[in-house]
Amino acid sequence: MKSKNILLLGRGTIAVNCLKIFKQNKVLPKIIICDSQDDGIDTWSKSLYKQAKKIGYKEGVNLFRQTKVNDPLFIKRLKKKKILIDIIFSVQPKAIFKNDFIELAGEHIFNLHFAPLPKLRGVQTSSWAIIDGLKSMGVTIHLITKKGVDDDPIVYQKLFPIRKNDTARTLYDKCVDHGTGLLKNVLSKLLLNKFTSKPQDHTAATYHALNEFDYSDLTVPENQTIEQTSRFIRSRIFPPLQRPFFYFDDEKIFINEVLTEILKKPQKQLFKRKDLYYYPCLNGTLTLRGSRK
Repeated sequence: MKSKNILLLGRGTIAVNCLKIFKQNKVLPKIIICDSQDDGIDTWSKSLYKQAKKIGYKEGVNLFRQTKVNDPLFIKRLKKKKILIDIIFSVQPKAIFKNDFIELAGEHIFNLHFAPLPKLRGVQTSSWAIIDGLKSMGVTIHLITKKGVDDDPIVYQKLFPIRKNDTARTLYDKCVDHGTGLLKNVLSKLLLNKFTSKPQDHTAATYHALNEFDYSDLTVPENQTIEQTSRFIRSRIFPPLQRPFFYFDDEKIFINEVLTEILKKPQKQLFKRKDLYYYPCLNGTLTLRGSRK
């Protein structure tokens, strides 16, 4: 295989996993761009900066922390490296690419998006998948050929079912796992240009913008159906970032899990048995597992 000059742009555990896949296949990126806020510390999400430094990348040489990748000064800085980039791999970055950045890639830009495109273009996809009532989640590798939001042709896609007790966090973790597996399986085809692309069905598309989802609203609503209450709760369970809550005996109870068990007979009052809480809804009772911390 003729070597390709790769630029990897991304953040979090999925980007770290992708870098490891490149290393295993002996096609390490020439340049890595991390998020500006990547401080090199692994938390619930791993640090791409830390992993890149670990295998020998040097900041300012072939490793950069830059969120605003469309900044003309940053693009000029990259061009001064005089490295002709063949392929850009984009993995969960915050930026929406503009033409000057897109033109850095001589062949292709591949974006790994956590969604079953054309549904769930945009951000916070694991939360919106639950709120929108989707039956399947997915990970999609698509091309970026112009300025736009996740609307270019699809190259590869992996779908998986959304379970009744899935939360925003469990769906996100599943996307990391399936996204890692997908890239591992198709990397050689992407590098050899042995793939076909399929235009998206724009009539089936959905889109959610940044800040459209209100994560500050964490109090479980009253007087709603089981389905509405479950979606509200599960879409907001994302430890350690946040968990929804309710009050029981004047104490705040944080919800850890929505159980699939549902009492068919509606209860008028919230009650507790051991560590389970039975939350009254309009058409039944939702069983929750919660804690004070």
